[in-house]
Amino acid sequence: VAGDGEFAFLDILERKDLPLVINAEQLTSEQMENLPLPWRDKEFLSKYVYFIEGKRATTVMASRYCPMRCKFCEERDCKLTLYSPEKLDKELEQIKKLGFEAVMFYDDILPLSKERTEKICVITKKHGIIFRCNGHVRTISQHPEILKIMKDSGCVEVCLGIESADQRILNIVDKGNKVEEIFQATKNVLDAGLKLSAYLIIGLPGESKESIANTEKYIAEFSGNPLFTFDYTIFYPYRHTYIRENLQEFDLQLHLEGSTGAYKQAGGISECCISTSSLTQKDIIKERGKIIEEYRSNFRGSVKTNK
Repeated sequence: VAGDGEFAFLDILERKDLPLVINAEQLTSEQMENLPLPWRDKEFLSKYVYFIEGKRATTVMASRYCPMRCKFCEERDCKLTLYSPEKLDKELEQIKKLGFEAVMFYDDILPLSKERTEKICVITKKHGIIFRCNGHVRTISQHPEILKIMKDSGCVEVCLGIESADQRILNIVDKGNKVEEIFQATKNVLDAGLKLSAYLIIGLPGESKESIANTEKYIAEFSGNPLFTFDYTIFYPYRHTYIRENLQEFDLQLHLEGSTGAYKQAGGISECCISTSSLTQKDIIKERGKIIEEYRSNFRGSVKTNK
C-alpha cells in the first residue's frame, strides 16, 4: 500500500479484488478526524523500550506530511493535514492511562505556527507529558517565543532537519532555508535551555569538500554546548523523489548494485551508493568519518558504513 493505508487495509481485510500495489489517496483532515483512536495495547507496547529523560515514552502525531517541498523527500507533493487539538487531547489521555509519561511527536513539523503550537502545548501541559518533536528552521529562527511556550509545556528536545549548512546545497534541494536562519534557529533552541538534535545529510547533489567544510563549521560552532547533538547520514536517493526521477538535472551518480535501500540499518550502519563530480563514494565515507570522529561527543548515531 502506497499512501494513507487506513481504508486500503479495510479493503484488504474484506478480501476485495485489488491490484498487487494499491496507490491509496491521501486522507483529508476531515477523514483523519473521523478515524478511531489508534489501537494501543499495553502489553504490546511494553515490548518497545523507549525512554525520554528517563520516562517511559511512546509516539503520537498531531499532523501528517509537511508543507515544505524538499527535492529529496517523498512527501514533496503531499498536502499537510492536521488532527484537531481535541483529537490530540483524547490520544494523550489514552497514552497517560497506559502509564506513559513522555511522547515523541512524529509530525514532520510540530510547531507550524504560534497559534497552533499554543493549543497543542495547553494539552501536553494538562496531561503532564514531556515530549520531543521536530521543528522548522525558519519558524524557530523568527519566532523564538514559541520555544518558551513549548518548554513550559513539557518540551525537552527539538529536532531540526538542517541537512546542510552550505547555501548552494540548500538551494539545489529546495530546502527553503538560509544558512543564517540555521545558525539562529539552533542558537534560539539552545538559549531556551532545550536539547537540539540536528539532522544532517552528506552526499546531496553537488556535494564537495567545500560544502562539507561549511557544514562542519556549523557543527563546530555549537559543539561546545552539551545540549547540542547531531546525526550525519549518507544521502539515499529514494524512488519517486524529485531527485531520483530527475537525475539528469543533478550532479549525482548512483551506484545501486548490492544496495538495500536503507539509509540506516541494524546498529545504525549507513551505506553509500552515491557520488558527485567532486567526491567518490570512498571520499564521502571518509569525510563523514572524519567529522564524526572530530565531534564524537556530540554525535548521536553510528559511524559504521557499508562500502
